[in-house]
Amino acid sequence: MRWLTRLNRAILLLVVLAVTLPGGAARGEFILEDPVYLGPIANPDAQDVCLSADGREMYFSTNHTVDGQLGLGGADLWVVKRCKAVAPWGRPQNVGPVINSDCDEIEPYLSADGLKLLFVSDQPGTFGNLDVWMTTRPSTSSPWKEPVNLGSSVNSAFADGGPCLCDTCMVLFFHSDRDGGMGGSDLYMARRTANNTAWSSAVNLGWPLNSPVDERLPRLQSDECALTFCSAGRYPDYEATTLWQSTICHRPIVDLNGDGYVSQKDVDKLVLCLEAGECWADTAPGPFGNGVVDGDDLALMMSYWRQKVEDPTLLAHWELDEYEGDVAHDSVGDNHGRLAGDPYWLCDGGMENGGLDLDGIDDLVVTDYVVNPADGPFSVLVWVLDGGPGQNIIAQRLGATWLKTDERGALMTALKGPGGTVWPLYSDAVITDGRWHHLALVCEGGNRILYVDNTEVARDDRCPFQSSEGGLVIGGGLGLEPGTFWNGVVDDVRIYNRAVKP
Repeated sequence: MRWLTRLNRAILLLVVLAVTLPGGAARGEFILEDPVYLGPIANPDAQDVCLSADGREMYFSTNHTVDGQLGLGGADLWVVKRCKAVAPWGRPQNVGPVINSDCDEIEPYLSADGLKLLFVSDQPGTFGNLDVWMTTRPSTSSPWKEPVNLGSSVNSAFADGGPCLCDTCMVLFFHSDRDGGMGGSDLYMARRTANNTAWSSAVNLGWPLNSPVDERLPRLQSDECALTFCSAGRYPDYEATTLWQSTICHRPIVDLNGDGYVSQKDVDKLVLCLEAGECWADTAPGPFGNGVVDGDDLALMMSYWRQKVEDPTLLAHWELDEYEGDVAHDSVGDNHGRLAGDPYWLCDGGMENGGLDLDGIDDLVVTDYVVNPADGPFSVLVWVLDGGPGQNIIAQRLGATWLKTDERGALMTALKGPGGTVWPLYSDAVITDGRWHHLALVCEGGNRILYVDNTEVARDDRCPFQSSEGGLVIGGGLGLEPGTFWNGVVDDVRIYNRAVKP
C-alpha cells in the first residue's frame, strides 16, 4: 500500500500548498469544432458595447456627442455606471485622456474580473492601421492606468481588433486582416504564460472557423465552452453580418511522463511541479486551466487512474506489436511505417508486449513526415535493447539524426542548426550493455535534453534547429551506411509535439 501513502501525501500537498504559480498555462489542447449558424445580427455595431460581468458598468464607443458632452476627437470610449445590476443607469462619462486621444478608440472589451480593459485604436504607438491596446486598474473603484500596446506578436501593420480575453488571462482571441489569412478578416489567437509575460506569436485559427469572407469579433462564453463570432457573407441566404458559434472541446494532458497511462508516476510529477514552483502540470479546469496546481488538477488526473489515455499531443505511436507483416502501424494516426530488410517480430519479447528485432545489417522501418524540429517543442521516446557503438536509433530523412550511440555506446543526439551544421550533444550513459533502456530526446524553449531510464543525462541550449519535413528512419542512418544500422530490439516509439517529462 506504499502507493496509497504517496498519493495521500500528494493530496495533502496540493490542498495545503496550492498557490498561483508563475510561468505556465494549461497543459492540454482545446479543439474548436465546426461552427454552427445562429442567425443574422440585427445590429452589427454591437461590438462597440461591452457590459461588465456584474452588470454595473457598460463601456461603449462613439464618435458622436453623448448626452450633450463632446469627446476628445475621433471615436472615444465612454462608460455608464449603476450601483447594482437592477438599478437605473447613471449619466455617461468619457473615460478620459489617459485612454482616449484625438484618434479612434473602439471595440472595448472588459475582462471578467473588471480589472483589464482592451480596446482598439490607431493612436500614436500603433504598428499599422488599428492595434489592440490594454489598460489595467488595481480595483474596480480605481482609475485606469496608461494603456499599453499588446506588441508586435499580436498586432500587425494591418487592422487588428475585436479583442476577447479569457477569464484566466492566458488566451487572447482577436480578428485581423493581415497577410497570410484565408481571405478578408480572420480569427487569431495568442497565449502567454503569466499576466506579466509577453504574448506568443498570433496563430490563425484556420478552417473551419475562418473562411474566404470576413470573420470578426470573437467572444468567449462565460463558461469557456464556446466561442461565438460574426461573419459577413458566409451564410448563402444572408449578405449581412451573421452570428456563428463553435463549441470548445478540452483535451487534457494527464499522462505527464508519456508512458500512455496514468499512474503514481504522474502523481509524483504533479507534486514535483508544485514543490518546484512550476505550473506546467496545470490542466484543470478546462479548457485553459487557471494558472494554479491544486486539487482540480489532481481530481482530473485521478479520474483517469490506471487507464490508458489518448494524449492530444501524441503525433505518432508505433507499438511494434504486429507479430507479422511488413507494416508497423501507427496507433494514433495514419503514419504507418514500412519495414525494409527482414526485421523479426518478437511475439512477447519486447518491453511493451512485442517488439522488433533488427539485425544491424539492413533492417529498418521507414515512415512518412511526422514533425519538423524547427516548429517548436517536440519529444521522441523509445525502448531499446542491445545495439552497438556508432549505431542509429532514429533519424529524419533530409534532416538529422535524433538518437544514436557514440563510439563508446553512450546515448547522443546530432540535431542540426539552421545552416545544416551538426550540433552533437553527448552523454555518459552507455545503453549498449545488454539491458533494456528507455530513451528520450526532449526539445523545448531552446533546450535539448536527453533522458535514459527517466533520468536526465545531458542538456544544452542549442537552437533553433534545422527545418526538415522528411520522414523518419527507425534503426538506420541517414545515408544507410554500413555500421549505422541498429543491432538489437526497438519497441514502443512515441513522437509528441510537446516537452514530455519522462
